[in-house]
Parts: sequence; C-alpha cells; structure tokens
Amino acid sequence: MAWYPPKRTNGLAIAALVCGAAGIMFYGIPSIVGLFLGIAARRQIRAGGGVEDGDGMALAGIIIGWVFVGLWVIAAVVITVVVVVANHHHSTGGGPFTQ
Repeated sequence: MAWYPPKRTNGLAIAALVCGAAGIMFYGIPSIVGLFLGIAARRQIRAGGGVEDGDGMALAGIIIGWVFVGLWVIAAVVITVVVVVANHHHSTGGGPFTQ
C-alpha cells in the first residue's frame, strides 16, 4: 500500500471560513469578504489538480457570504418600505389611528 503525504489546506479557504464566521459577530461585513475569498480559494484548489484541500471550507465561506448578502438586501428593502410608508403618512396628515 502506497503512502501519500497529507494534502495542504488552501490558505484562502481557511480565511474564507474565518471571515464567514466572523460575520456573525460583525454584522456580516467580514462574510462578504469571505464570499470573495471562498470563490478565489475554490479556483485555486481546482487549478491545483488535487494538491490542495479545503474545498468544503471555501464553500462554507461562500454560502455564509451569500446568506449575509441576502439578509442585507432584505433589511434594505424593509427599511425602504418603512421609510416610504412613514413619509407618506406624515405628508398626508394620516396616522395609524386616523381615518
């Protein structure tokens, strides 16, 4: 049976996972960095021809990054709707209890 040395883990894949996890504590900003690092890591891993490991970590960074991008988009839409509705009620003199 042949012995093969362990594969080296791609550094960008590790960074993608760390940034994705750090996004939980810092409002998702590092997760967006993790998204791009994960994409770059997966490209490097595939181009390496099986020399490097870490595809799962890179994928986790990408997924967490997209989750936070989606949450930011949802938050932006909700805030926009609230501001527009509040502005409309204020400009028309209406309120929640007026008819």
